[in-house]
Amino acid sequence: MPQPNTSSALQALLGATTLPPAGMAPAGLTTPQLAYATGVRPDSIRVHLCRRGHYYGLRPQRLPNGRLLWPADSLERLLAQGQKAATPAPKKDGEAA
Repeated sequence: MPQPNTSSALQALLGATTLPPAGMAPAGLTTPQLAYATGVRPDSIRVHLCRRGHYYGLRPQRLPNGRLLWPADSLERLLAQGQKAATPAPKKDGEAA
């Protein structure tokens, strides 16, 4: 059975030299994968999690080997939070512009 073609960017995002067989992909993102996708260092995510108990509202699952597995929809949730924060609040009556 031939291996599926994958781009080097996808492999870098997944942090692996080989991809798992179809149907065996993890149900989330590792800390380095999340860091790469968001443009921060993995240690920044770990420090934020340690100090606040979450990373911008995301809480990972701790695997038996001690690693963290972030929810698969982490990027979408972070983007949605960013869009909410960028939307200006409506002005109340009587406020100056």
